[in-house]
Amino acid sequence: DKPETPAMQMGRLVHAAVLEPEITLSLLEVWTGKARRGKAWDEFCEVHESRIIVTQDQSDKLEAMTAAVHANKDAHDLIEATEHEVTYQWDGKRYGPAKARLDGHSKAAGVLEYKTTTDIGLRQFTTNAYRMGYHIGIGWYCHGAEEVDGGGIPQAHFIVQEQDAPHDCYVLRVSRQIIEAGRDETCEIARRYYVHKHVGSFPGVA
Repeated sequence: DKPETPAMQMGRLVHAAVLEPEITLSLLEVWTGKARRGKAWDEFCEVHESRIIVTQDQSDKLEAMTAAVHANKDAHDLIEATEHEVTYQWDGKRYGPAKARLDGHSKAAGVLEYKTTTDIGLRQFTTNAYRMGYHIGIGWYCHGAEEVDGGGIPQAHFIVQEQDAPHDCYVLRVSRQIIEAGRDETCEIARRYYVHKHVGSFPGVA
């Protein structure tokens, strides 16, 4: 695995704080020193080894982003209606054992994914979402939920939030057409991987 960068760590903490604020924010311990090195830093880490250590700026940003999401009624209601960090495992008929980890899911509310962005504009986000393959991810998550729970393809929503203050956010419902397209594409990727793994040949991009 690649080592976690500060940006990756902050992204993980934002996800955790937004989806489960009562748990995550209560585990924070704020470091007020100037540099995260040296004897004082080592002693601080040792004393608070069971806590999540953040700077004051990081703590303020986590609280602000969490508050902004939960101030949005649609986003808050979706978070309250779903279980979080859900892992599903199943056996696909065309590709064998499979797994998906969802930000949130319930039979009633469907699949929930939380995304941060540098530009909250709808056109900008949807363009970037396609470039980043978010449709593939949401298609796979919905496919996994369908396989595990039954009852057809679930509905899906993105909670989209701006990284910079004032951390504006909105809820975007994903169309069934996008879900089905993403599902079909990712199932084909899984099928090809399964075949190549069993024949021991992995062709290149071409």
